[in-house]
Amino acid sequence: MPIEPDVAALLARLPERMPELPVDPRRKLPIPAVSQHGDSHDFTAINGEQSLWLAQQRRCAICGGDLGYWVAFLGGEKTFQLRGYSDPPMHPACAEASLTLCPHLRLERARRASENHALAGATTGAGWMEAKPQRWVLGITRSYDILMSPARGGGQIPMFRPAPFKAHRVFGYGPDGWITEL
Repeated sequence: MPIEPDVAALLARLPERMPELPVDPRRKLPIPAVSQHGDSHDFTAINGEQSLWLAQQRRCAICGGDLGYWVAFLGGEKTFQLRGYSDPPMHPACAEASLTLCPHLRLERARRASENHALAGATTGAGWMEAKPQRWVLGITRSYDILMSPARGGGQIPMFRPAPFKAHRVFGYGPDGWITEL
């Protein structure tokens, strides 16, 4: 069954802390904690310092709230198999909401913005892949490690290695191009 594409209906059922997030005035979408860069935001660039702080404090990458017992990681199948993520952990409900709110995840035809759209100083991991996965895996675990990884162009960025997953759900794109649980 496809995940509902009606953004207004989705916004009405946000997880507990998501309504407290600032909202992008153009897209009318909540701005995830890891996309906030001081007084500005960029949906295409993770704030590395914020990402590291959130993970160290065991706070959700999306809403910024305390993570609690179970944490979720969301990425492509290869990322799931290797258990190496550039996105920090989040609440399972926030990860699920991301699948329905984030245009990059929700729509097969949505593409990443090119690097020249990212904020100055934003970077990616040295082995980061530009290709968009056709399948996404939402993995649930209890704990994770934080590692520092070489960044493209020098320096380091935080990477996250979850403990073995206790459960997972797989999502892909249906014939209509909308994400759906497989």
